Amino acid sequence: MSFEHPDPTGYPAMARELDAHPDYRVLRRFEGPVYHPHEIPGDRRRTALILDCETTGLETTDKVIEIGMLLVEFDRETGKIGAILETLSGFEDPGEPLSPEITKITGITDADVKDHQFNDEAVERLASRADLVIAHNAGFDRKMMEARFPVFERSYWACSFVDIPWSDLGFVVAKQEYIAMMLGTFYDAHRALVDCEVLASILNYTYDGETFLSRLLDRASQPIHRVWANGAPFDVKDQLKARGYRWSPGDNGSPKSWYRDILAEQFDDERQWLRENIMQMPPYYVAANGYIRFSERMDDLGLGKRAETIP
Repeated sequence: MSFEHPDPTGYPAMARELDAHPDYRVLRRFEGPVYHPHEIPGDRRRTALILDCETTGLETTDKVIEIGMLLVEFDRETGKIGAILETLSGFEDPGEPLSPEITKITGITDADVKDHQFNDEAVERLASRADLVIAHNAGFDRKMMEARFPVFERSYWACSFVDIPWSDLGFVVAKQEYIAMMLGTFYDAHRALVDCEVLASILNYTYDGETFLSRLLDRASQPIHRVWANGAPFDVKDQLKARGYRWSPGDNGSPKSWYRDILAEQFDDERQWLRENIMQMPPYYVAANGYIRFSERMDDLGLGKRAETIP
């Protein structure tokens, strides 16, 4: 597996020789996305906004300090990216010193953000042009971006971390840096625009005859069921965690319960597994699509809010 490079013969002879040897794998520094723009029929042309943000911390009360955005067009039928339409990046001063931990992770210093402010008008313009917003950790990025830019509340979101079956495709973990390395490249991670460019290249990569973007689109277009294992006994928590369930502490009106987000087509199998391994009572579920997935509103959909049961 490797990224597409503009001129592989331009790399040092030693690297080419190692690449040809079965016992070695050469990683090349990412130098920017490489595309071969092609004309996409109008009825199949869509736009996606690939974004990433860096923040002062991991809580929703923290502040966004850097954004990166990449607006691309893609073919809805083939899942191939046609062209990069526009890019945007910038810093914003959070009004407080950055922690040493954040500077260590991101490389961003107080001097980088001092007196800077995001261009809200440009962000809103890009968001309004996008049919789809993609982030590699949409469960975090969406909440942070909506808090700073309410325009994203109206966007349809997808997550390249959870909406692509990485483990089924042979990837041990789904971290973006690891995926890039498996595809033959490395880069300076945790800078917003670079992360976006690398993600665009990953999504445009054809693997087993299908792009990763195609796989993401297939899942993102399907309704998601949030299954609540409400009433599950305490001693089965390890089984639930191993199955991919997460614990809700009961915030925002949600129940204190284990839950898992799955495709609607997986619900019958999940219900059967719960009955055989966890509890006899039927699980609750809430259906959702990309307009509310990964948002605070998704967390609001507890048992008492639009919840249904299936016998």
